[in-house]
Amino acid sequence: MKSDIEIVVVDKDERVVEALRGFVRFTAPKARVHGFTDAARARDFVMQNPVNLIITIHELPAIDGIRLAKAAPKSARKVMVTEGAMEIDAEEIKMLNVTMMMKPAPLRALAKIIAEEQAKA
Repeated sequence: MKSDIEIVVVDKDERVVEALRGFVRFTAPKARVHGFTDAARARDFVMQNPVNLIITIHELPAIDGIRLAKAAPKSARKVMVTEGAMEIDAEEIKMLNVTMMMKPAPLRALAKIIAEEQAKA
């Protein structure tokens, strides 16, 4: 098992980004965690770098979570957290390899996803 996976965390709130980065580091101490509050910068990063996992919210200014997921490599697993019902095509979600979660994201489920991605790397 390779332990140094690349994880990207995206939220419009810097405090949420830092909290999630801390959680990821606690869950996977050797993971490289990149945090963004600017979705366009996050999109550019995932398009130019190998990424194993993206944790984002759907409700981002300018570029929503779906557009961010579309920009990411197909191989990257995506977790999208949302505050409520969204009109998103279920087939598109499946094709983009997106796991949907309601806010607040259940940390136990998030830890399981991180562990699965570490085991695959």
